[in-house]
Amino acid sequence: MKRWINNWIWKISWRKAGKNYERDMAASITATACQVYLHYMSFLKEQIQIVEKRIDEITEKIDVQIEVVKNLKLETRSLEIVKENRYDEYKKEIVKENEKQMEEFITTSKIMNEEP
Repeated sequence: MKRWINNWIWKISWRKAGKNYERDMAASITATACQVYLHYMSFLKEQIQIVEKRIDEITEKIDVQIEVVKNLKLETRSLEIVKENRYDEYKKEIVKENEKQMEEFITTSKIMNEEP
């Protein structure tokens, strides 16, 4: 996508410059005007290169941020799994504790009923 945009910008710049050049040639352009045109085209090339470089830098930063987000999502999911596992263990311990208390109650109740 980025290359397509760069090519598109470059083509538009060259088309405009070409049309301007043809118009100026039709109006009997001078040698000085040709030099100005060449300097202008050189300036445009430099500006295009600067913009392409900036686009590359921004794209690289975006890619880094995408990786950070992916890693955060993975880490978040891992933490959710750990949380769920710990909660399941907690529930099992509570159930065991309740069963133990119930058994103690039943045993105590039997002992109390057996005594005269």
